Amino acid sequence: MARANGQTWSPESGQSVLPFEPPTQKKALPFIEPGPGWLHRAEPEPLTGSAAAHWFNFALDHQDCVDDACDAYRRAIEIDPEFVDAYVNLGRLEYERGNFDEAVALYCRAANLRAECSLIRV
Repeated sequence: MARANGQTWSPESGQSVLPFEPPTQKKALPFIEPGPGWLHRAEPEPLTGSAAAHWFNFALDHQDCVDDACDAYRRAIEIDPEFVDAYVNLGRLEYERGNFDEAVALYCRAANLRAECSLIRV
């Protein structure tokens, strides 16, 4: 494991390692009130390939709106319950939201689906 500036990652893969302990002190972020029409919930373009892959790509394209990205990852998982990458990415978002139990459950599901993958360890 490599560590710098409070970040931990695997040097071989570049994969971030997330600690599953809640932070001891949270710093409140200021709330900025968006103006009218600032954000709208975009709908994906018509499907061109696999529906699960489509929702996964939609989530990747909408990482700036965490709710939309989480919804899209969940749709991908509903369509393909063995979509390991969707579990991993949704787990990361849930971890960042502070939903540690949900993140662990998602990572465990990914690890159970892809036990041979050296990048997924729980």
